[in-house]
This record gives sequence, structure tokens and C-alpha cells, in this order.
Amino acid sequence: MLNSEKQIILTNIQYQKEAEYDQPNFILSSLHIDSRGKMKKRTTILTLSILLAYILIGNFLHRFAFAEAEPDLSFYPAKGEMIENRFANEKIVFVTPGRDTNGKYSENDLYLQAKGAVPKPHRHADLEETFTILKGNLSLIKGDKKYDLKEGDSITVPKGEAHHPENKSDALVIVRVRATPAGKHDLMLAQVHGFFTEKETPRGKVEWILQAMLYSVYYETYMAELPIGFQKFLSFLISPVARLLGYKSWYPEYSLKWKRSEE
Repeated sequence: MLNSEKQIILTNIQYQKEAEYDQPNFILSSLHIDSRGKMKKRTTILTLSILLAYILIGNFLHRFAFAEAEPDLSFYPAKGEMIENRFANEKIVFVTPGRDTNGKYSENDLYLQAKGAVPKPHRHADLEETFTILKGNLSLIKGDKKYDLKEGDSITVPKGEAHHPENKSDALVIVRVRATPAGKHDLMLAQVHGFFTEKETPRGKVEWILQAMLYSVYYETYMAELPIGFQKFLSFLISPVARLLGYKSWYPEYSLKWKRSEE
């Protein structure tokens, strides 16, 4: 019995010594964990502060300090002027440009060669478009529906609805496109196709995304894949970087490129 009690006492003494030995290690470990937590918090605060400063300063520089000048009407397409996009097998001839209707509407004839298509599915937040088939057969995605339109057919795409005209046939398609109101629609066509055809090869995805951040809000024309509100938010975040890299909402050279009449 005495030996058993003695063994218990010795065991308790050993546990106490081990506990006393481990206590400093426990304290150091706790301090290390606390230090890592504070460091992580400081890093988060610093990151958010830098991001906020970038958003505020970047947008101030983009929108106010170095705001882009508005183009005058001479940079808008005139009657008879023509746009060609070899990558899309597409040609546009301005029939009644918005500059001639005081912005009430604009009309152009869209020529799509075999397998040609408007470059990207998109939506216009500020205007409606009416497509009237003058020749051939046009495939049109409108919202979540697909339409096969023949000569004489007409269809209107309301504001904000995604759409994508395409020629899936082996013959030429000619479509009269009416935008109501005209807004900056004619200028947008000159600028977008000027951007896509500036180089000898098609534009890369990153180039297009950076340019689209400026085009989308300025022309109220958005990619079909994402909600308009989200694209406006992305534009707010990315536009200062795009401007810093040399991208613009409009380029004089793109408008001047098309200043010729159809032969």
C-alpha cells in the first residue's frame, strides 16, 4: 500500500514538472499564433487600403484629371461611308446616319458574306435595333431564341436584349439595320471595327477585354454573356488600368479610317 501511494506521489511530481516545463512553450506558441493573426489582419487592411486608393485615385485621373474629349460630328460616319471587317466577313454602308436625323435614328446596310457574322454577341442599353432582310437568309439569336429570317422579314430587338446576327448560308446576306435613337451607335461601329481590323491578325482576348471596359460604358453596348451591372462594375475597376496602358473610348484614326465612299 505504501509503495503504491509512493508511486502515485512520484507520478504526480513528474507530471507537475512536465507541465512546468511545457508552460513556456505553450506561451510562446500562443504568442506566435497571436502574432500571425495580427500580421494577417495588417496585411488585409493594407491590401484593402491600396485597392481603395487605386479605385479613388485611378477613377479621378481617368474621369476628371485626364478626361477624354468628346468627338465632334466630323468623327461620326457620313452617308455613303463604308466599314469593312475582313475577319468577320462583314461590311457596313451608312444609308441614313444619325448625324443627318439629329440623332433620332440611324440606318445602315449590313452585308454579311458566306459564314460571316457580327463579331460578338452583345446588347445595347440605350437603343433598339430593327433588322429588315433585303437579301438572303439571316440567323439571329435574340434573347434565348433563335430566328431564321428570309428576305422581307423584319424583327426588332428591344433595349437591353442580347442578340447576334449571323449568316450561316453560302450566299450573301444584306440587312437594313435601324437604330432608334441613333445615340453613339454609328460612332461605335466605326470604333469597334477600327479596333478589330487595326492589326494584320485578329485581336487577342486580353486586348479585347481591356478595350471593352472603355467601349461598353461609353457606347452603352455590353457583352451578352454577363449582366450589365456587373460589366459596369468591372469597367469602374479596370478602366483606369486600360487608360494607363493606352486604351481609349474613341480613337480619331479609327473614324478617319472609314472616311471614303463605296465605289
